[in-house]
Amino acid sequence: MDQAVQVVGAHLSAKRDCCAEAAQTMAFATIALAELLLVFSVRSPRAPAWSGPRNPALVTSVVVSADAAALLVYFPPVQAAFGTVSLGARELVLVLGLAALPTVLVELAKAPRRRRGRGRLVDPLVAAPRAKRRAAPANP
Repeated sequence: MDQAVQVVGAHLSAKRDCCAEAAQTMAFATIALAELLLVFSVRSPRAPAWSGPRNPALVTSVVVSADAAALLVYFPPVQAAFGTVSLGARELVLVLGLAALPTVLVELAKAPRRRRGRGRLVDPLVAAPRAKRRAAPANP
């Protein structure tokens, strides 16, 4: 639902101020960046996105994907193939704001869980493998 609101917001804002191509580009960029930002929030049901487990492969994938999205929006030979146009600073700020919205909402939803379990910020998905390692019997 929130993605639909984002896309409609980006599309209507661009359509009102510019052209259909800019609206389509803003909708694409909003969806692409929203998914890339959201992946950090959904790694843990309780821990905040900025303190989740370190995963260099995930960070690399997100950076490469963001670069690919920027290439589709700003590199002229690719723009023609995908029907995108370069976004100005105003449009880019709107895209970034709308793209951050799902991550902000997820973090706000996780905050009460952190308060209820204060002092116990253990993610069950991370803690379970540790507990198994400790409980494993020694090899004879």
